[in-house]
Amino acid sequence: MTAQKRKAKSGRTATRTTCVAHPDRVVLTSSAIFGHALGALTAFRTVSDYVLYNINEGIFTGPYGRIRRLVNDLTKTRLDLRYRPRYRGLAPLRVDIVPDDLMSFHRRELEAILAAFSPYRLVIVEFSLDFPGKRK
Repeated sequence: MTAQKRKAKSGRTATRTTCVAHPDRVVLTSSAIFGHALGALTAFRTVSDYVLYNINEGIFTGPYGRIRRLVNDLTKTRLDLRYRPRYRGLAPLRVDIVPDDLMSFHRRELEAILAAFSPYRLVIVEFSLDFPGKRK
């Protein structure tokens, strides 16, 4: 029995659901030189740069000593740069790339960020799945 005959016999109709996937967050580690990477990111401005003291954390101290947050005012993409590692074996830089929820990533922007932090290693790549439905 063919698939069409089975569908006709069961009385069900086939529906197709479309799905659009967007990268939602990217985390990478890099051994790039911090100053050169910042110089290549001309579209971003520094919002904050602070030291993590971990006074209330007890024995545990965070893996990185400093965090710098950069924002692109046009696309609202945010970069969280963690640097000055406190433990051996950690990469010199850890970068969290978070796009605006409504606009998502622009391909050229993501390529420019990855080029600035080359050589890099992708640690986490999260995708958002959008199922556009019928609107009433």
